[in-house]
Parts: sequence; structure tokens; C-alpha cells
Amino acid sequence: DFLDIYLIANSRFVIFPHSGLKHLAIVLRVPVVCVNVICYIGIYYLQNIDICVPKKLWSKESNRYLTFREIFDSDIATFTTSMLYEDNGIEVIENTSEEILDAATEMEMRLSGTWLSEDNDEELQNRFKQLALKCVLPDGTLIRDILPDGIKCKVSSQFLRNNKDLLN
Repeated sequence: DFLDIYLIANSRFVIFPHSGLKHLAIVLRVPVVCVNVICYIGIYYLQNIDICVPKKLWSKESNRYLTFREIFDSDIATFTTSMLYEDNGIEVIENTSEEILDAATEMEMRLSGTWLSEDNDEELQNRFKQLALKCVLPDGTLIRDILPDGIKCKVSSQFLRNNKDLLN
């Protein structure tokens, strides 16, 4: 059992799905690449050294991906079971191996000091974070009211570059 803790504590960074072990890395201040983020509300717990890659959500009714605005302006951002997605006609799309590799490469480059942002990377990050801060929790609380410093983590830069249309 201790091996999990030892490996995480002695890692340069870790790659985890949206699961419980990522919280151990956060407590130990080990950078996290959090992939296949499904409950979007989970990004609020990640730190400024962390990178996340959200799953895309396909609307069967509209025959297209839902935008982040549509997700954060609805209850979808707080869905916690597959049944909720199914009942709402939403197909959850797993991250591709390329999306995960892009995020891991970005993390390594950021940690080694070799990361070079592209011209609009910061704007894309800010657009995502502004949309996410408008999310309303099931109890009616606005995320911006409980996160005065805003969202700390980054979304994979390549993911945002490749999916700019989701920021509309």
C-alpha cells in the first residue's frame, strides 16, 4: 500500500485520470496531468502547477460537441454518474492518446523551463477559465463566489488550440 504513496511522492509529475489518487499528488505538491476529466467541477481543486484535459461531450440531439459555455451554463458540469449523461442524450468522449501525450509533453516542458507559449495560448486559457467561473453548483452557489483567486490549473494548451470552437 505504501508503494503508491512512495511513487507519487518521488515523481517529477504524475498522470492520473479524474480519480482519487490525484488528490494525494496535490497534497504532496507533485504536479498533476489530470486526463479524462469528466466532472468538470473537479478542475477547481487542481493547482497552478497542474494541467487538465477535459473529455468532450457529444450531444446526440444536436449531433455536435457541446461547447464549454453550454456545459458550464447547465447542470452538465456537475454530473457525477454515467446515467445522468445517458439520460440527457450525451455521449462522453475519452481523451485520445495524442491529447494525453500533448498534455504530458507540455508538463515536462513547463517543468524543465523549455515551454514556449504560442501567441493566443493565454487568451484561450482565460476564455476557458471565465466560462468555468460562471458555473453554478447544484445548491445555487456560483463558483466565482467560492474561488476568489479563480481557477488555478491550466487546460492543455494543445487541447484548447485544437478545440477553439468549444470556447464559443
